[in-house]
Amino acid sequence: MSGRRHGPLGAFGVALALTLGGPGLAAEPAGPLPSRALQVEDAPYGHFGRTITARFHVRATPAQAYGILTDHARLREFMPMVEDSTLVRAAPGRAVVRFRLRYFGWFDIVEVDERALEPPRRIRWHAVEGPLRVSDGAWTFEPAPAGATVTYQTDVDPGVPLPSPLTGMLLRRGLPDFLEAVRQRIESGGRWRKPAA
Repeated sequence: MSGRRHGPLGAFGVALALTLGGPGLAAEPAGPLPSRALQVEDAPYGHFGRTITARFHVRATPAQAYGILTDHARLREFMPMVEDSTLVRAAPGRAVVRFRLRYFGWFDIVEVDERALEPPRRIRWHAVEGPLRVSDGAWTFEPAPAGATVTYQTDVDPGVPLPSPLTGMLLRRGLPDFLEAVRQRIESGGRWRKPAA
């Protein structure tokens, strides 16, 4: 996928890295996932960007996971940094979602993404408004023993001449906390909420 601006589901790699910090992840071999494992792959994208792909298992069906991540107005309840999420426009197989993100705990940025919805297996996004030059990506949900495998993939180009490996390191650093929040929300059937700031 290609695009010009950064949307929040792709933005979390850089934004969470800068805000939360934490250890980076090395790529792990592909294959069946243990119930709490997180596999991450990191590859160059364009001149300054990276593609990050992460896979993890959830104790839920693909349809349940898809439903949690397409409940657009409630994404703010569990996604780190999301202060507000609003469904701007919806049509069969399409949605436009506006996010207000809190960066570094003290200033907000508005980002908008267009989503292509393919229930119950895939959500693709393309950011049309936001601070970075490129952010595209997808959530994919596949049946697996005792649940589903969730794949999060994002292409990010910050639009500034950062060394590509540095961009990759920043993208990986915040990923575990973000994806663990998603996992907890899915496995709780939409009940789990992020701690109050």
